[in-house]
Amino acid sequence: MRIGFETTPYQLARWVSGERAKVEKFVADQRSAMADDVDGDPVFLATSAFMMRRAAELNPDLTFS
Repeated sequence: MRIGFETTPYQLARWVSGERAKVEKFVADQRSAMADDVDGDPVFLATSAFMMRRAAELNPDLTFS
């Protein structure tokens, strides 16, 4: 049996919080860059620090922590 590891394009992960409707819209819009933590909370996966800053700038009502 062989086991292999693949790298991902993601460099940063941040929990997303804010008004429920806005978080749900962000999650839907960023579907391919989202994950859920063990508690089911949404986590945004950014490919770079630039993309993380951009997501925060475009979504000032959300908190990325």
